[in-house]
Amino acid sequence: MTSRKSTLKPDLLSKSGKTLKCIGMEDTLVLKDSALEVVLYRLRDNMLVQGDLIDMGWSQHPWAENDRRNLAMRKIHFAKDIPVHGHIATFDEEMAALAKMEAAVLDDHVK
Repeated sequence: MTSRKSTLKPDLLSKSGKTLKCIGMEDTLVLKDSALEVVLYRLRDNMLVQGDLIDMGWSQHPWAENDRRNLAMRKIHFAKDIPVHGHIATFDEEMAALAKMEAAVLDDHVK
């Protein structure tokens, strides 16, 4: 399938004449060129990986309630949240931190 050319709307790979190469990985995979090195890790256990949704270092989480509702609605309970930015946290640590921050915001509004 990857060797078939895209004839309706060719992308850069199709136009180059090369075929897509798939590579497998074990626990880690390093992708490197002259400008950048990226290390990929195979995630195990019950982990959530997200980018800029929640960061334990933030002083406010404007969408914290929405995040909690979505996790509950989808029945997602992770062992660890691995954010792109910030600190790794367990589900309970993250929910407690969000509740504490929301309480502080409510206190500020009441004053």
